[in-house]
Amino acid sequence: MRTAILRRLSFSSLFVTSLLFVMACTDYGQLGCDGKCNHPWNGQPGSCPKSDGVVGQVGGKCDGWPAPPCQAGGKCLDGTCLECGGNDELCCDTGNPCNDGTCQTNGDFHICKDNCGLLEPGKDSCCLGEGQGCSQGVCNVDTQKCEPQASDPCTGSLNYSVYYKDQFGCATGPFKFTSDNDAEAQMCADSMAAHFGATSECALNQDVQETDVCETSLLGSFTKQIYVCDPADFTSCRNSTCGNCSFDDGACP
Repeated sequence: MRTAILRRLSFSSLFVTSLLFVMACTDYGQLGCDGKCNHPWNGQPGSCPKSDGVVGQVGGKCDGWPAPPCQAGGKCLDGTCLECGGNDELCCDTGNPCNDGTCQTNGDFHICKDNCGLLEPGKDSCCLGEGQGCSQGVCNVDTQKCEPQASDPCTGSLNYSVYYKDQFGCATGPFKFTSDNDAEAQMCADSMAAHFGATSECALNQDVQETDVCETSLLGSFTKQIYVCDPADFTSCRNSTCGNCSFDDGACP
């Protein structure tokens, strides 16, 4: 009986220890929990710690949970602290992954490259591989160059509104947005037209003309409001509301 209890306690202790170890490996990513370094120290992935390396510093063994595995500027991989953030070095896990470059996938590792992904001429080619093509600006897929990210014309300090017209000239809206100036506001309005299925649009901040008509059909008479921003579209818009109707000016009695 006592032996069985001790076995259960030993199993429980082992389970708790294993669980804490797994949590440490999970929380800190590549902590070197498998310890599979595969060649003497040369600063590259797979390096084993230096014989005189200091724990937690570059070249030394990775410190363990709950302490950070490596000091700032280092990353733990296969049980060894390696330099990170510089060109051709591992991408760091915290803060900016690269000092002056772009983090990209290179085989099994994420490596910093300072000759692509930037806005500086000669270094503005989009980085290849998975993940982010540019750490500065955005990648133009046509030119494969990193370009400054354009400002959003639909975000700004001034209020605007616009009505959109369908194929019959009927106006719907207003759709309100903000922009920094009239030129960008017009760009924003143009970009939204397709989203709302519009064929054209009224002028920015233009009020529409609202007209009551009495529409009569086999179903009876109903007052309808016709909205246009161009008086020339009134008849076309009104007739589009009913295929076999007659219309009188003004609201129905």
